[in-house]
Amino acid sequence: MTGRYHEAFEAMELSYCGMAKDFDHVFDQYEKLCYAATLNLEADTLVAQSESKYIPPFAIFDLYVPAGNRPGVERGCSGGRNGISGR
Repeated sequence: MTGRYHEAFEAMELSYCGMAKDFDHVFDQYEKLCYAATLNLEADTLVAQSESKYIPPFAIFDLYVPAGNRPGVERGCSGGRNGISGR
């Protein structure tokens, strides 16, 4: 591996932690999980928190796509009035 995943992952972490400051994040699980699993977990975590806080659907979509999670992508595309809905 050329390190590009790690660089991209670090950029995503900075972006999401800055954009969604009042959300809990799980990027620190990267060492225990793999790249895709951590992105899926981060997206799932944001979806769960979206029940009480707004997160734009594209933010979830942009985590599920590089993780290869098609059901998550479809869920991210169907954000409701309050953004993404975990239901």
